[in-house]
Amino acid sequence: METNQKTKPALTFKQAIGACISEYATFTGRSRRSEYWWFALFSVLMVIIPLIAMGVVSLVLEGKFMMEPGEVHGALTEAIDSILVIALALVGLFLFVPSLAVQTRRLHDTGRSGWWIVGSMIASWAFAVAEFLVLGDVSHGSSIATLQQAFNVSTACAIVMLMFYLVQAGLTLAIFVFSLFDSQRGENKYGTSPKYQ
Repeated sequence: METNQKTKPALTFKQAIGACISEYATFTGRSRRSEYWWFALFSVLMVIIPLIAMGVVSLVLEGKFMMEPGEVHGALTEAIDSILVIALALVGLFLFVPSLAVQTRRLHDTGRSGWWIVGSMIASWAFAVAEFLVLGDVSHGSSIATLQQAFNVSTACAIVMLMFYLVQAGLTLAIFVFSLFDSQRGENKYGTSPKYQ
């Protein structure tokens, strides 16, 4: 380890967003903690803002922040909510690729492969498929028969679902912990350090 290396200053919020957008689909190289966490905050804000706007629109136009089950929105509220849902979907689609890219580069910065993310996604999808195949649409029902069906799931299927869930949760936790680690000094197989000169 070289002790005479200088540390570059952490990226600001604006610099991190600019870096992630300019490297929109770049899955090679390395990203610092500041770049990763500022972009994560930006992504959360971009998703939360339309959700808050939906609640505010409902509150202003109908006097209720949350609708009760079975209540119907007014036509104007429905139209605005539809626009906000479309905006939320477009934001999610826009942020998906750069979020994966910066997360991959962040893992690279700690000397780990981006395949950790792929493993987590596969386990998550496998759990969702297993849950759908085993429980079907049980979660949306409220009748006693529907609830009994949920509890009559075989032990083997429940174990498979639990296994997929635990693998996905373990991989997600590992990725989170890895993203907290400091940059590896110097060069690793993914490139030169963006933090240490």
